[in-house]
Amino acid sequence: MMRFRALHRSIRLACLLGVLYSAGRLAHLLPFDPWARQRLRNGALQWWGRRVLGLLNIRLELNGPLPPPAGLFVANHLSYVDAAVFAALGGGVAVVNHAMDEWPGFRGLARGLDCIIVMPGNRTRLRGAEQAMRAALARGERVVLFPEGTSSAGDGVLPFQSALLQPVVGLPVYWGALRYLTPTDAPPAHESIHWWGNVPFVGHLWRLMQLDGATARLTFGPPIVAADRKALARQLHAAISAALADEPSRN
Repeated sequence: MMRFRALHRSIRLACLLGVLYSAGRLAHLLPFDPWARQRLRNGALQWWGRRVLGLLNIRLELNGPLPPPAGLFVANHLSYVDAAVFAALGGGVAVVNHAMDEWPGFRGLARGLDCIIVMPGNRTRLRGAEQAMRAALARGERVVLFPEGTSSAGDGVLPFQSALLQPVVGLPVYWGALRYLTPTDAPPAHESIHWWGNVPFVGHLWRLMQLDGATARLTFGPPIVAADRKALARQLHAAISAALADEPSRN
C-alpha cells in the first residue's frame, strides 16, 4: 500500500512540475508586460506549492506576523520541500545554488521562474546575482534566500554566508524559522524530509513519497536592519536559531 501511494504521488508530482514549467515558459513567451508576467509566475508558484504540500499531506503552520509580498526574505534550509513551502506563501524570486542548475530539466524551470543562480566563490557570478537581486527588489518582488548555502539535518543552523546580503544593507530584511514535524509513529523529519549529507536524491524522494503526513512550521519575527552585511548575517542567524530553540521539536 505504501509503495502504491508513493508511486501515485510521484506521478502526480511530475505532472505538477510539468504544469509549473509550462506556466513559467508561457510567462516569458507571451507578450505580457513585466507586471503581468510577475503575477502569472507568482500565481503559478502559489498554486503549485499548495498542491505539492497537499499531495504530501504536509500541513503548513504559520506563526507570527506574515512578511510583506516584497523585500528580502531569509530562512534556514532543510530540504527541497522548502521550495513548496515558500511557493505556497505567494511565490517570489528564489536565489538557488548553481549545482541545482545542473539537474536534468531544472535549468529550463529555473529560467522560466526567474530564479537567481549563484555560484559561491565566483566573483563574477556573485556580482551578477547581486545585480539580479537589486533589480528584483526594485520591481517590488519578494526575494527568497537561504544564506546557509545548503540544506542541513536540522540539528542547528549552519553559518550564514553574507555575500548576497549586500543589496539589503540598511533595509529591513524579513526572516522565518522553518521546522518540519512528523507524527510520533513516523520516521523523524531528519530522516524522512530533511535532505542533507550524501543521501541520494532518488532514494530520499521515494521515502518522502511514503510519508503519511507532516507539519511545516514557519515562525516569523520582526524585520532586521543592519549597517553592514556581516552584522546582518549574524543577527539573522541569531534570530532564526533562537526561534527554533524556543519551540519543542521532533526532528
